[in-house]
Amino acid sequence: MTPNEHLTAISRRFPNAWKQADTFRQARGKEISDWPAWCFLPMGGWYAVVSSHLEKDRLGLGEVLYIAQLAALGAWRYTQGIYRFHPELYAALVDTEPSGELPVDVLLRLPEWCVYIEAPAASYNGFFAFLESDTNDKRMELRIVFNFGDRLGSGPPIHLGPWTVTEAIDRAQREAQAVAAQHPQLIPALPANAMEGADKFMSPVVSLLLYLCADGPNISGPEPEIRPRHPRPVKTERGWRFFPPPKPRIWQIGKEIGETLWKAAGWTSTNSNAPRRAHIRRAHWHGYWTGPRKPKLDVPIEQQQRRFSYRWLHPMLVSSSEDTEDGDE
Repeated sequence: MTPNEHLTAISRRFPNAWKQADTFRQARGKEISDWPAWCFLPMGGWYAVVSSHLEKDRLGLGEVLYIAQLAALGAWRYTQGIYRFHPELYAALVDTEPSGELPVDVLLRLPEWCVYIEAPAASYNGFFAFLESDTNDKRMELRIVFNFGDRLGSGPPIHLGPWTVTEAIDRAQREAQAVAAQHPQLIPALPANAMEGADKFMSPVVSLLLYLCADGPNISGPEPEIRPRHPRPVKTERGWRFFPPPKPRIWQIGKEIGETLWKAAGWTSTNSNAPRRAHIRRAHWHGYWTGPRKPKLDVPIEQQQRRFSYRWLHPMLVSSSEDTEDGDE
């Protein structure tokens, strides 16, 4: 099933979900507590949607699975962006494992509330990615829902903070074990090795998302100079509201970079006269701060805030005519 077919299917299963989500957003910061702009609706709100539909105060384990699916598709519904990576760029990115601490500020810059990334070379068709703000403790999480074709499946939550992908998933496991211990009649105990190897499975996902959130991603769409963004509300008699687009929008990712990578790989494999110094430099992530270290008295404070910049330096043919300095063009 395509992303849109999954959206249609869950809309039929929960026919009032989108109206209820709109009601929660209208009450945000008024009748109910507020949450960050990068989160469309916390999963606590989607829990209430499922509970209302099933007329239950507490959901069983099988019913809880709908929450992540609604959270992903409900947020994706308003932009319906499908991100299609060039095959060479896709392969290079999934081979570039994020190292060190997760750049949280970067991941919070997802171009849309929820993105869908196609995964032609994986065991799944693609995945939805969105940001969660935990209703209870305001914890930031990166949530992934995989499209296996005939079904959707949730990946382990990635708790965002100054730690590695492995630690992020370990924290999620400890949290899940604690919740199961508090509600043993509703949630079965999670085996100690339940998430073993999950970091290796999730690292390529994080790498693809980092590219979308990093500075200067190579993105092109159906219209020149149009880039992915959060939807803009429309003023109606009921106040400001969001409306979904009539159909998904395809974003081509890394067309120019992918062609460069393809040419470089072909040149090194077929050119027997390649200079001895020429070699492929492995792709890596590079982060750095921009902006003044010390405040400038003659510049407004909002214009001189320091910002963490993050760039993916793609594998390049060193000492060749294909070299580029910054790795993005």
